[in-house]
Amino acid sequence: MTSWRDTLFVWQGPLEVDEGEKKVLWKGTWIGCEECPDAKDVDMPIHFNESEMTFNLTGNIQKRGDAYQIRFMDGTWDLQGDKEKTVECHGDEEHLVYVPSIDRAVLKGRTKPVAAVGANAFGHFVSAGIITAPTKKKSGELVLTLARRYIE
Repeated sequence: MTSWRDTLFVWQGPLEVDEGEKKVLWKGTWIGCEECPDAKDVDMPIHFNESEMTFNLTGNIQKRGDAYQIRFMDGTWDLQGDKEKTVECHGDEEHLVYVPSIDRAVLKGRTKPVAAVGANAFGHFVSAGIITAPTKKKSGELVLTLARRYIE
């Protein structure tokens, strides 16, 4: 039997950035994928828009050299309880995300790598992912995707 720590938790949603106030909002849904060695070419059991597991995180953003650091300081995420009958809200004690750019002109239609670290009641975790922005022809938000793995 595998441990729940073998599950890859993939989070995805629009990232709203207020550079003037140095605030961010990231909300969306997440999916747990058991027995997934990594997020590349993962056959997810459901699509993000079908997931009932949601998150809503707020925080601060700071420029760090050529990149940005996001520190999520408030917010919650859902977790399905025992026997999939209840949904419980949880939060991270610490969640730092390192993003190469939030400039839509730089990102336009491209994906850039993102890294994150954090901790909560379940333990420490690391995440790898991408940030994307729409092409010039498409309007829309930045989208942040992170694949979280807990460390023993």
